[in-house]
Amino acid sequence: MITPEVTLTFRFGVALYLIMMGGFIGIMGVFTYHPVLHMPMPWWVRGPMIGGFMMLVLWMIAQPQFDAVAIAMFGENSIFSSGAWSIVDGLVIGALMSFLATRFGGEGKETVGQ
Repeated sequence: MITPEVTLTFRFGVALYLIMMGGFIGIMGVFTYHPVLHMPMPWWVRGPMIGGFMMLVLWMIAQPQFDAVAIAMFGENSIFSSGAWSIVDGLVIGALMSFLATRFGGEGKETVGQ
């Protein structure tokens, strides 16, 4: 078991943050068109964009903790020893959450009445 120098509060906070990210991605599934950029917003654009941005914000707030986790998992001299790789995790997790929300909950205006 890998136990870096992070608190239980940090671990609990990240878990709640990911739950909040899933809820936000699910709510944003109603919007299938971006009114400012005038472009469609399918699930494979919407989810990674929200997930990546939210993980960027979390990484900026808790950078030392994310670095400690990455070093504990991959080692000091690894290419993955930076906590910034959590942003890539946010892109992948956001895409997965968006796919599942669209698959099981629907997309667009038909989700509002459910």
